[in-house]
Amino acid sequence: MDYNDNDRNNLNSRKTSSDKQLEVGAFTAGGAIGGVATCTILGSAGLAIGGTAVSMGLVPFAVVGGVVGLAAYGIKSFFDGE
Repeated sequence: MDYNDNDRNNLNSRKTSSDKQLEVGAFTAGGAIGGVATCTILGSAGLAIGGTAVSMGLVPFAVVGGVVGLAAYGIKSFFDGE
């Protein structure tokens, strides 16, 4: 089977490292934006464990949103077979 660089199927299956990095960054940024939006809509939250409580503001929501975005990328990559 000859490999043709102009074939769309071959181009989609061959992603370069920079393409993957851009995609990971997009998923992470999208998740972080979603976390910020969640914090903006719900307001700050509190976390109580073992008799102590900690207030969670904007930054923890953004970090958790970024992690959720990375998890979404991992699931997408798993099903795409990358």
